[in-house]
Amino acid sequence: DQAEIDTLRQILEMQLKLSGDSDEEMIATMSALASAYRLTNTLTSAEPLAGRVSEFYRGRGRIRSPRALRAVREEAAIYAAQGRTNVSIRLLREAIAVSRDILGPDDPFTLKLTTDLADELTSPEELGEAEGLYLKAVDVLTRVLGAWEDNTLAAVEGLALIHARKGLWDLVQKDFAAAKKLDQPSAFERAGNVYARFGQFEEAQANLAQVIHLDQSSPIALF
Repeated sequence: DQAEIDTLRQILEMQLKLSGDSDEEMIATMSALASAYRLTNTLTSAEPLAGRVSEFYRGRGRIRSPRALRAVREEAAIYAAQGRTNVSIRLLREAIAVSRDILGPDDPFTLKLTTDLADELTSPEELGEAEGLYLKAVDVLTRVLGAWEDNTLAAVEGLALIHARKGLWDLVQKDFAAAKKLDQPSAFERAGNVYARFGQFEEAQANLAQVIHLDQSSPIALF
C-alpha cells in the first residue's frame, strides 16, 4: 500500500545518502520498492527500479545468488504486467537455468520460476510446453511441500486452466482431487475460479459453496 511505499522510499533515500547506489542492502530495498509499486500497478515507477537492481547483479556477476534470482523474477513480473511477454519469458528462462544449477531442479523457488514461465506461455503452440512445466511443478511441489500448500495449488490451477481450455473436465477434477481430499478451502476456491472462467457455472457454484461450508466449519469461525 501507499504507507509501505512511503516507508521504503524514505529508507532508500537514507541509504543512498550513506552508501551511494552500490550497497547491496540498498539494492534489496530498491527491489522491495519495485515490488510494492508493481503490486499497486504503478508500473512506470517499478520498471526503472527493477532494471537497476538486475543491472547491479549482472554488473557484478552475482546473478548466481538467490537474492539476484528474486530480483530477476520481480523484473520479469513487471514486464509481464506491462504486456511485454517476450521480455518476461526471456528473463524467466535465464533465471530458471541459473536456479536449476545453484538451487537444484526440484527446489521450490526453481519450480516457482517454472510456473511463472508456464503462466506466460499462453499461445496455442506454447501450451504443450506450459502443460509439461506445470505437471513437473505439481508433482514435485506435492511431494516436497504438500498438496494443500499455496505454491502447489497455484501450479495445479495453471494446469487445470490448460485442461479446461482443452475441454478435458475429467482431468480438471483430477487436478484438484488431492487437495480437495484434505478439505483445503483454497483448492475448492481455485477450482471454482477455473470452472467459472470457462462458463461451467454449476460446478463453480458447487465448489464455492464448499469453500463457505469449510470456512464455517473451521475452529477459527467459532471466535
